[in-house]
Amino acid sequence: MKRVLSILAMTALLALSQSGGSALAQNNDEAALNQLVHELADAIVKRDFTKLNALREDFTGNAQGRAFNKRMLQAALQSGEMQVASWEIFDVKVKFTSKRTAIVTGRSRLTDAKYQGLNFSGEWEWTDNFLKQRDGNWRLISSRSRIINR
Repeated sequence: MKRVLSILAMTALLALSQSGGSALAQNNDEAALNQLVHELADAIVKRDFTKLNALREDFTGNAQGRAFNKRMLQAALQSGEMQVASWEIFDVKVKFTSKRTAIVTGRSRLTDAKYQGLNFSGEWEWTDNFLKQRDGNWRLISSRSRIINR
Protein backbone atom coordinates (compact mmCIF):
# COMPACT_ATOMS: atom_id res chain seq x y z
CA MET A 1 0.00 0.00 0.00
CA LYS A 2 2.84 2.39 0.87
CA ARG A 3 4.43 1.64 -2.50
CA VAL A 4 1.17 2.46 -4.37
CA LEU A 5 0.80 5.73 -2.44
CA SER A 6 4.43 6.57 -3.12
CA ILE A 7 3.99 5.95 -6.86
CA LEU A 8 0.78 8.03 -6.92
CA ALA A 9 2.51 10.88 -5.08
CA MET A 10 5.48 10.83 -7.47
CA THR A 11 3.14 10.77 -10.48
CA ALA A 12 1.19 13.73 -9.10
CA LEU A 13 4.40 15.68 -8.43
CA LEU A 14 5.66 14.94 -11.92
CA ALA A 15 2.37 16.08 -13.47
CA LEU A 16 2.40 19.27 -11.41
CA SER A 17 6.01 20.05 -12.31
CA GLN A 18 5.31 19.50 -16.01
CA SER A 19 2.18 21.67 -16.01
CA GLY A 20 4.01 24.31 -14.01
CA GLY A 21 6.83 24.14 -16.52
CA SER A 22 4.46 24.67 -19.42
CA ALA A 23 2.76 27.52 -17.56
CA LEU A 24 6.19 29.06 -16.97
CA ALA A 25 7.07 28.63 -20.65
CA GLN A 26 3.76 30.23 -21.62
CA ASN A 27 4.44 33.15 -19.25
CA ASN A 28 7.90 33.55 -20.80
CA ASP A 29 6.40 33.45 -24.29
CA GLU A 30 3.74 35.98 -23.31
CA ALA A 31 6.42 38.34 -21.98
CA ALA A 32 8.52 37.81 -25.13
CA LEU A 33 5.56 38.60 -27.41
CA ASN A 34 4.64 41.68 -25.39
CA GLN A 35 8.23 42.89 -25.63
CA LEU A 36 8.35 42.08 -29.35
CA VAL A 37 5.30 44.21 -30.25
CA HIS A 38 6.91 47.13 -28.36
CA GLU A 39 10.25 46.56 -30.12
CA LEU A 40 8.60 46.45 -33.55
CA ALA A 41 6.78 49.74 -32.92
CA ASP A 42 10.03 51.29 -31.70
CA ALA A 43 11.86 49.93 -34.77
CA ILE A 44 9.38 51.68 -37.06
CA VAL A 45 9.73 54.98 -35.18
CA LYS A 46 13.54 54.73 -35.24
CA ARG A 47 13.72 53.09 -38.69
CA ASP A 48 15.73 50.23 -37.22
CA PHE A 49 15.77 47.70 -40.04
CA THR A 50 17.59 45.01 -38.02
CA LYS A 51 14.67 44.83 -35.55
CA LEU A 52 12.26 44.48 -38.47
CA ASN A 53 13.79 41.05 -39.08
CA ALA A 54 11.18 39.84 -36.58
CA LEU A 55 8.82 40.08 -39.56
CA ARG A 56 8.77 36.91 -41.62
CA GLU A 57 9.72 37.31 -45.27
CA ASP A 58 6.14 36.40 -46.22
CA PHE A 59 4.66 38.90 -43.72
CA THR A 60 1.42 40.57 -44.80
CA GLY A 61 -0.29 43.54 -43.23
CA ASN A 62 -3.43 45.56 -43.64
CA ALA A 63 -3.85 48.98 -42.07
CA GLN A 64 -7.20 50.68 -42.54
CA GLY A 65 -7.78 48.73 -45.75
CA ARG A 66 -4.28 49.31 -47.19
CA ALA A 67 -2.45 46.04 -47.84
CA PHE A 68 1.33 45.86 -47.52
CA ASN A 69 4.16 43.38 -47.05
CA LYS A 70 7.60 43.43 -45.42
CA ARG A 71 9.36 44.76 -48.50
CA MET A 72 6.84 47.59 -48.93
CA LEU A 73 7.10 48.58 -45.26
CA GLN A 74 10.89 48.67 -45.34
CA ALA A 75 10.92 50.67 -48.59
CA ALA A 76 8.43 53.23 -47.20
CA LEU A 77 10.52 53.68 -44.06
CA GLN A 78 13.79 53.86 -45.97
CA SER A 79 12.51 56.48 -48.43
CA GLY A 80 10.88 58.57 -45.71
CA GLU A 81 7.48 57.96 -47.30
CA MET A 82 6.39 56.62 -43.90
CA GLN A 83 7.24 58.44 -40.68
CA VAL A 84 6.01 58.03 -37.11
CA ALA A 85 7.19 60.36 -34.32
CA SER A 86 5.89 58.19 -31.47
CA TRP A 87 4.08 54.88 -31.15
CA GLU A 88 2.55 54.09 -27.76
CA ILE A 89 1.21 50.58 -27.15
CA PHE A 90 -1.34 49.58 -24.50
CA ASP A 91 -4.02 46.97 -23.66
CA VAL A 92 -1.88 44.13 -25.03
CA LYS A 93 -3.47 40.68 -24.77
CA VAL A 94 -1.84 37.41 -25.81
CA LYS A 95 -3.80 34.29 -26.76
CA PHE A 96 -1.97 31.07 -27.62
CA THR A 97 -3.71 29.00 -30.27
CA SER A 98 -1.03 26.28 -30.05
CA LYS A 99 2.49 25.89 -28.64
CA ARG A 100 3.86 27.62 -31.74
CA THR A 101 1.17 30.16 -32.65
CA ALA A 102 -0.19 33.19 -30.87
CA ILE A 103 -2.59 36.02 -31.53
CA VAL A 104 -1.65 39.33 -29.92
CA THR A 105 -4.18 42.16 -29.78
CA GLY A 106 -3.86 45.66 -28.49
CA ARG A 107 -4.25 49.34 -29.10
CA SER A 108 -1.76 51.99 -30.14
CA ARG A 109 -1.57 55.74 -30.20
CA LEU A 110 0.48 57.12 -33.09
CA THR A 111 1.65 60.73 -33.03
CA ASP A 112 2.77 62.77 -36.02
CA ALA A 113 2.39 59.73 -38.29
CA LYS A 114 2.42 60.12 -42.05
CA TYR A 115 2.29 57.75 -44.99
CA GLN A 116 2.47 59.04 -48.57
CA GLY A 117 1.71 62.51 -47.28
CA LEU A 118 -1.47 61.42 -45.48
CA ASN A 119 -1.88 61.80 -41.72
CA PHE A 120 -2.56 58.52 -39.94
CA SER A 121 -2.03 59.75 -36.38
CA GLY A 122 -4.55 58.61 -33.81
CA GLU A 123 -5.65 55.62 -31.82
CA TRP A 124 -5.59 52.23 -33.52
CA GLU A 125 -6.62 48.70 -32.58
CA TRP A 126 -4.70 45.80 -34.03
CA THR A 127 -4.36 42.04 -34.23
CA ASP A 128 -0.97 40.42 -34.86
CA ASN A 129 -0.37 36.74 -35.63
CA PHE A 130 2.93 35.21 -34.53
CA LEU A 131 4.67 31.92 -35.22
CA LYS A 132 7.36 30.48 -32.96
CA GLN A 133 10.36 29.37 -34.99
CA ARG A 134 12.40 26.24 -34.36
CA ASP A 135 15.08 28.38 -32.70
CA GLY A 136 12.49 29.53 -30.13
CA ASN A 137 12.12 33.08 -31.48
CA TRP A 138 8.72 34.49 -32.36
CA ARG A 139 8.19 36.03 -35.81
CA LEU A 140 5.30 38.21 -36.94
CA ILE A 141 3.44 36.65 -39.86
CA SER A 142 0.51 39.04 -40.28
CA SER A 143 -1.04 42.17 -38.86
CA ARG A 144 -4.40 43.91 -39.26
CA SER A 145 -5.20 47.31 -37.84
CA ARG A 146 -7.84 49.97 -38.01
CA ILE A 147 -8.11 53.47 -36.67
CA ILE A 148 -10.66 53.96 -33.91
CA ASN A 149 -10.08 57.59 -32.97
CA ARG A 150 -8.28 60.44 -34.72
